[in-house]
Amino acid sequence: NVRPGHYGSHLLVPGLAVYFAALFRIAPRLTVEPGRGFFAWGMAVFALVSLASYFQVSEGFYRRRGLRVDSPRGSLRVLEDDRGRRNLDLIEYLRRNAGPGDTLAVFTEGSAVNFFSGLPNPLYHYSYLPVDLARPGVEEAVAAGLGSCRVAWAAVVQRPSGEYGAEFFGGDYGLLIRARLLEDYDPVMGFGPPPFATPGYGIALFRRKPGR
Repeated sequence: NVRPGHYGSHLLVPGLAVYFAALFRIAPRLTVEPGRGFFAWGMAVFALVSLASYFQVSEGFYRRRGLRVDSPRGSLRVLEDDRGRRNLDLIEYLRRNAGPGDTLAVFTEGSAVNFFSGLPNPLYHYSYLPVDLARPGVEEAVAAGLGSCRVAWAAVVQRPSGEYGAEFFGGDYGLLIRARLLEDYDPVMGFGPPPFATPGYGIALFRRKPGR
């Protein structure tokens, strides 16, 4: 899937390498010798003109990112929508209420919440999508790790995952983890509607029960 409209930053580098080779190495060699330099310069102009539209797209996205997450680790601008506002509310709540040495696991994805809240995830695994939990022994290890690592906080965020063949965490997959959360944790705060109960974006935050 290496193309200008790439999916994921890892594909950007090979994509640029392909374009460089095609425009400035392969294509000029197809022309006669006297015109190769002019052809290469023409390809450079073409590339710059093509890039202009992508800068406009990028600028448009930045204009939409009206929320700013600030922390001692850095800042990030996010979309000013329900998802951005509720994740920011979650981060601010954890900063106010988490104690020294507290830890956090976010299901199904949420490394950015760990990063900006300053609460590390002590579990070996950090992504809990169906493709991650389908590997033998992974879900059992995560469920056991919540207890052995004594994870202080757990958050469940709205992340439909139908592209992996299982839509809802705790309903279509992740049942062992859900059972451990219900057994060892108390729900303490909700940000928006309960996850997966409505189409809207919601987050449920849990805290380990005393003595568990």
